[in-house]
Amino acid sequence: MSGPAPDLIVTAPNGIAWKRLPGGTSSGPEFLAALTTLTDTGGRIAREWNWWQDGRRAREDERIREVVRQWDHAEPPPGGYLTAEQLQGRLDASQAERDRARQARAAQYGKDLAMGRLRLLSAQATSGFMRHVLARPATAAQQDRAHELLAASEQEAAELAAQAGDPTPSRTSTVTCRPNGGNGI
Repeated sequence: MSGPAPDLIVTAPNGIAWKRLPGGTSSGPEFLAALTTLTDTGGRIAREWNWWQDGRRAREDERIREVVRQWDHAEPPPGGYLTAEQLQGRLDASQAERDRARQARAAQYGKDLAMGRLRLLSAQATSGFMRHVLARPATAAQQDRAHELLAASEQEAAELAAQAGDPTPSRTSTVTCRPNGGNGI
């Protein structure tokens, strides 16, 4: 007669040790894969690739959650667990920061500038397409027309760039991506 099976403990890539609960049937690698899928934006995207199969997403999410429900921390995380009030305080502070950032961006928003930048992007796209057409024109008439449109769109883009500036976000701006699909904007 053998004694109780030893606890199955695995360590996630972030260093947190997890212990399978009594009665759990999932393996360590299966748990780590499920945990990665739940916490990784790329995993979420990979899970949602096939939305048109009715109920598939819900079934896959439930399967992943069932694996994760079979596990708990092997030992408290460094610093211990947060109380409900501490957790709510952190969530509220994070939301307040996102709201402040959103208000700051809204205060800097100029509809005319945004529309000018959209027109600039459109002119740049037209220029790029005309270069593509000129690489292999079907006819002499198409080539002539592409040269005209290229010149016009490049001139328009230069004028709009002088007015609207660079339409691409600056390298110093940040957008925070969240696993639930929100982007903090």
